[in-house]
Amino acid sequence: MCFASFFAWLALWRFDGALATVMRQAVTVDAYGMVNLDATIMRKAVTVATPSPTPSPTPSQTPSPTPSPTPSPTGGACPRGSTLTTTPAVDGDYKASWILASNGTVFGSGADIFTGVSTTKVYTEYLTGVKAIASGYRHTLFLMENGVVCGRGNNRYYSPLCDAAASYVKDPVVVMTGVKSFSTGIFHSIFLKETGDLYGCGYDLNGQLGQGSELETRRTPVLVNTNVKSAWAGNYNVLMELLNGSTFVTGGNGWQQFGFDNERKSQKVPMALPPPEGLKPFGAADEKFWYTDAQGTLYGQGKNHYCEMGLPTIGVPTNPRTAPVVHNIKAVASRMTTVFLLKNGTAYTSGYNEYGQVGDGSTSDRCGLYWVMDHVQAVATGAAASFTSFLIAEDGTVYGSGRNNNGQLGNPSYGRCRGRGPGSFGPYSKSFVNIFAV
Repeated sequence: MCFASFFAWLALWRFDGALATVMRQAVTVDAYGMVNLDATIMRKAVTVATPSPTPSPTPSQTPSPTPSPTPSPTGGACPRGSTLTTTPAVDGDYKASWILASNGTVFGSGADIFTGVSTTKVYTEYLTGVKAIASGYRHTLFLMENGVVCGRGNNRYYSPLCDAAASYVKDPVVVMTGVKSFSTGIFHSIFLKETGDLYGCGYDLNGQLGQGSELETRRTPVLVNTNVKSAWAGNYNVLMELLNGSTFVTGGNGWQQFGFDNERKSQKVPMALPPPEGLKPFGAADEKFWYTDAQGTLYGQGKNHYCEMGLPTIGVPTNPRTAPVVHNIKAVASRMTTVFLLKNGTAYTSGYNEYGQVGDGSTSDRCGLYWVMDHVQAVATGAAASFTSFLIAEDGTVYGSGRNNNGQLGNPSYGRCRGRGPGSFGPYSKSFVNIFAV
């Protein structure tokens, strides 16, 4: 036996009394001074030396945060609901538009409505039992009467439909249940549950889903924040009003939507905003945040590159308190073009106008507010790059203006001219035209 092994046994001999007894029986020294070990006896030593396992001490438990509620499973065909009474609405994605009638029926017109490849240039019934609609760049969500959210459209770009497997969803499927309200960015979706928990899925590179990491895509729902009263998705961020009245934000700040002078860093987890004095959140869309005061005056913060904030000049306001836009606001729909609806039913537009989406009969960008129509009950603008604007009159007539190359205005005969710039596409309408009735 080598001396290294022998001295290892001696170390065990020193610390184990039972082992020492066996080892003394096994070890002999011959006439030449060599150490010999009896193998049979050594097997006994091994048995003695093998201790019974000592249970590891239970580590002290680190208090874990309150577990996040598990979101409802997604998938499955969307249940078709019955006739109901709801507020008419209109919205649009990049290539199509959707109209929600007062009886809960949704009609669609444009590209990719039914088959995912063909174009339907007249409004055609798509879904029933719907309470609200919202569209991102290439996906659309439907809030059903029982709190189920269904979705359809292109899920290839960052999974805004919360489905890790599907590339394109032709027929609407269940995305989430127990939902109170929802909102869509370009490639992300957020869902406010009845419990006050806010979930999201889709694009997260700017931190718009509040997870604190650089992961580009969240293909299944993640918890964004809790105790949320209202939430709105901008292009790459989320604006939240909590139940305690505080304002939180997460995501991109490329146009200083957060109100920080000369600070454009993204926020990867929800952060409390310094509350603008006397103002409360009113909405978010594109690269802008909106606030209102107690008198109903609308204030804007963020991108104003095309005068889309309704101000008389181009430029990012330095503080929402110094950028009042219009009084007595009821609703605002904003992308690169903005439609403002006052409480008295008057609608105004401003901003980018390459395809006539301002509705003033021209293709020149509009600074300041342009009067469009009275007796309006709802307004909308299509998602990024759709270049369409919509109004719903009090009598239920739906009007649209802007790009119509895929039949977004529900009638292929509207507009047969091209946009004003290189690479622009027609046809389009330069003024608001009657496209449907709800």
